[in-house]
Amino acid sequence: MLALVLLLAGTSMAGDTRAKAHLTTSAPEGRVVRIVVEPSSVFLSGASTRQSLIVSGERSDGSVVDLTSGARFSSDDPRIAAAEQAAGVRAVGKGATYVRARAAGLDGKAFIVVRDAGEKPRPFSFANDVAPIFSHIGCNASSCHGALRGQNGFKLSLFGYDPDADYEAIAVNAGGRRIDRSDPEKSLVLLKPTFAVKHGGGYVLEKGSREYNVLKNWIAQGAPKGEANAARLVRLDVYPREQRVLTRPGRTQRLVVVGRFSDGTEVDMTREVKYVSNDPSVAAVNVEGIVTPGRDGETAIMVRSLGAVGVARIGVVLRPPAPDYPRLRANNFIDDLVFGKLARLHIVPSPLCTDADFLRRASLDLTGTLPRADEVKRFLADRASDKRSRLVEDLLQRPEYADFWSMKLGDLLTNTPQFLYNGTTYFQAWLRDALAGNMPFDRFARELLTASGGTYEALPTNFYTVQKKPEDMATFTSQVFLGVSLECARCHDHPSENWKREDFLGL
Repeated sequence: MLALVLLLAGTSMAGDTRAKAHLTTSAPEGRVVRIVVEPSSVFLSGASTRQSLIVSGERSDGSVVDLTSGARFSSDDPRIAAAEQAAGVRAVGKGATYVRARAAGLDGKAFIVVRDAGEKPRPFSFANDVAPIFSHIGCNASSCHGALRGQNGFKLSLFGYDPDADYEAIAVNAGGRRIDRSDPEKSLVLLKPTFAVKHGGGYVLEKGSREYNVLKNWIAQGAPKGEANAARLVRLDVYPREQRVLTRPGRTQRLVVVGRFSDGTEVDMTREVKYVSNDPSVAAVNVEGIVTPGRDGETAIMVRSLGAVGVARIGVVLRPPAPDYPRLRANNFIDDLVFGKLARLHIVPSPLCTDADFLRRASLDLTGTLPRADEVKRFLADRASDKRSRLVEDLLQRPEYADFWSMKLGDLLTNTPQFLYNGTTYFQAWLRDALAGNMPFDRFARELLTASGGTYEALPTNFYTVQKKPEDMATFTSQVFLGVSLECARCHDHPSENWKREDFLGL
C-alpha cells in the first residue's frame, strides 16, 4: 500500500551516487518552435455564436508564451466559420472547417464544427443568458448580494448556484419592482450597477456594454424565465489547461472559458464568469480574464458561474533562469514531475544529499527511529551504486515500519479511545497487519468502506464507530480518502470546488 509510494520517494532521493549532473547552458528565452491554438476543437450551436481563442507559442527552452494579441486569424471556409481578428471565431453556416492562427512566423489551427447556424436566434433563458452576468460583475459574491442574508433586502444565490431562486428575487419578489418591462433602462437592475442610482456596491456595469445590452433586451422581451427543461451548466473548462508561467513584467496571459451544458452544447463564457485571483500580489486578473504578473510565486485564478467552478494555474518567475541549469537524471515518474516544475519555475534543485544524510532521513521517515551505529558504518562503507534503493527495501520490511506507519494511519482515521473505546487495540492491529502485508491501497479502502459485522470480529468495522451520523461520515471519508473537503456542500453548492449539494447527499 504505502510501501510503493515510500519506495518511489526514497529512490528519488537515491539515484546513482556516482552519477554527476550534466550541465547545459540555456538562453534566457528560446525561439518559438510551435504554435498551439486553444480550444483545439470548437463546437458552435446557433446563429452567429462565437468562441474566443488563445494562441500560445512553445519555445525551444520549454517555456510557453501567450501570442494571442499579435496573432492573425483566417478561416479555411468563411461560409462555415468566420475568423475574427479579436481572437475569435463566429458561426456562419453548418459544417466543419479549420480556423488558423499565424504568429511568430508559424501557424496553428483549431477544428471548428458548426451544428446549427439558422437565422432564428434561440429564446432567452434566464439561467443561461442572464444569471451569468451577475456572477461576472460580482453581484452574487459572498461580499455582496450572495451573502447569507443578502444586502438591503435583495438576496441572490451564492455565485449563482440557484438560478430559479435568483429569477424570483429579480423578476417577481417585491412586486417585480427591480425590473421595468415598459421602460427597461429604468429598471433597478440596470440603474444601480451603472450607479445611475446610488448603489452600495459601486459602479460595476458599463452602460452600453454587452452585459448591459443583454439585461436590457431580456427585460424588453418581458423578462422571460425560459423553458423549464432548458439545459443547465455542467462544468467550466478554463484555457490554457496546463500551468502557465509568466517570466517578464507586463507580459500577460489571456484566459478563455468554455461552458459545457447538459445537452452537450458548448458556450463561450469568457465574458460571463467571475475571475478571482487567490493571491493578487502574485498575479492579478481583470474582468476580461487577462492575467498580469506581480511578484514571484504561484497562485490560482478561480473562475465561477452558475455554481460551476474552474481554475487556471499561474506561476510568476521574474528572476532570470540560472545560466547553467543542471540536467538531472530521473529515477521514476515522480522525479519527472518534480524536476519539470522546478525547471519551469527557474528553481535549481538542491545537490544530492550525502550518504549519511540519506540514511538518517530514510530511517526517520520510514521507521521513526535513528539508525544504529553499526548500520551507519556499514552503509557508509558500502560502495555499491544501488545501496540507497536496497536500504529503502530493507527498511520497508522491518517491523518498525509497520508499527510507525500504522500509528500514523491510526491518527488519520481517528483511532483513539475517545472514539473507539475498547476497539482501539483491535483496529490498530488490523492497520499494522495491512501495512506489514503491503496491502494494496484500493483493497485497504474497499475493506474499510464495505466492512460489516461486529467490531471485535470484523476489525475494519471499527472505522464506522468514529462518526455516528451519515453526514459526518461523508465529510470524514471524503477528506481522508480523496483529500477533498465537502463541508460546504452540506448546505449549498461548493463555492470553490465542483461539488454540488446533490453530490454530498449522494455520498
